[in-house]
Amino acid sequence: MIVLAALRDNTYNVVLLLHILAVAVGFAPVLVGLTVRRGWPEDPALARAVRTIYAPAVIVAGLLGIVLILLSDDAWEFSQAWISASFLVWIAMVGVYQALIQRGTRAGGQTGARQADLGVMILSVLLVVMLYLMLFKPGA
Repeated sequence: MIVLAALRDNTYNVVLLLHILAVAVGFAPVLVGLTVRRGWPEDPALARAVRTIYAPAVIVAGLLGIVLILLSDDAWEFSQAWISASFLVWIAMVGVYQALIQRGTRAGGQTGARQADLGVMILSVLLVVMLYLMLFKPGA
């Protein structure tokens, strides 16, 4: 087996940095939505940003997480419970982004705002769950 990187070497650390940056970018509107709740889903520029920047960043964060597992020099394995749970939470996050936040920002109006707000609240909870899994690695 060819090893391209090992846990905590430069390649792993660069991918980890990109993973964390993708999470920060992907969840920026969640934090904004929690603090600026009025009118933010009705902005057409925000709807475009959700579609082209924020939602893809969440997808990239998950894909970089997969790369981190592959680069971990067998420290992390796909069979570990916290990684499996993280995949489920990530899939739920992408779904909430697509089904609620993206659709709500595109629809606009009261219905769109309610939909986007619900998405922000659900994503906030999922983000806390994901941070718990990433930091504490239960079952590792």
